[in-house]
Amino acid sequence: MALLSFLEANYLSNKDVYLFCSHGTGGLTNSVQIINEAIPDANISEDTFDCYEEEVLSSKGDIEAWIDDLGLTHDVQDALSDRQIAVRFDDYEVIYELNDSSAACDMLAKLPLSIKVEDYSINEKIFYTETMLDVSDTPLAASSVGTLAYYEPWGDVVFFYGEYDKNASLFELG
Repeated sequence: MALLSFLEANYLSNKDVYLFCSHGTGGLTNSVQIINEAIPDANISEDTFDCYEEEVLSSKGDIEAWIDDLGLTHDVQDALSDRQIAVRFDDYEVIYELNDSSAACDMLAKLPLSIKVEDYSINEKIFYTETMLDVSDTPLAASSVGTLAYYEPWGDVVFFYGEYDKNASLFELG
């Protein structure tokens, strides 16, 4: 099932998850239960939106009303705090909460950016900053999936999507 593959590939622990789907005559059956079992540490809303497959083309207004009822915004950028950044690539968008370190502040001052991100190794994507970031009070990265970090020797920002080892030159941005 494509959805289960997505859930396995994305770190959703302690994330708010809102379910919406279209379906045939079988309705949701046990889909919500399967999703709950697949991501037990996520905060899954009990308010699920679903519609019959023949109603999909006419459901945009209903979906927007559901989002409004949940208190969510239609524009992710409007919902971001002043320490959050949205990183967009391909069809994905990842939200990072920057810490209060000098390196994160330096990074924030460089935004917005439109940059080329490169695959590096088997667990990360990177890009290079034009100037080095100040890491004087920046904590070391804690080796968890989803970390945004800065590798000081090379001056690159790192998006970790897989596990990695701690490194004395790898500083956490968020």
